[in-house]
Amino acid sequence: MSTWDGLRYPLRPGTTREVAQLFRRARLSGLAINDENGAQVGRMLSVMAFVGQEVDVRIVEIEGSLPASSPT
Repeated sequence: MSTWDGLRYPLRPGTTREVAQLFRRARLSGLAINDENGAQVGRMLSVMAFVGQEVDVRIVEIEGSLPASSPT
């Protein structure tokens, strides 16, 4: 079973193009999601990124749970 989560990140003025290029080159699906102890608790199945003038919104499909730690 998977869940969908939305993440919102404010962008510094003038960085929109750079952030968009990073997403074009990134391989984000299939990444392990670890808890604070380093144990794998899930995996990122898919990612959609929407980059605007002052905000980046990412919609991620997660298998497992989404703890406070970052995907690795």
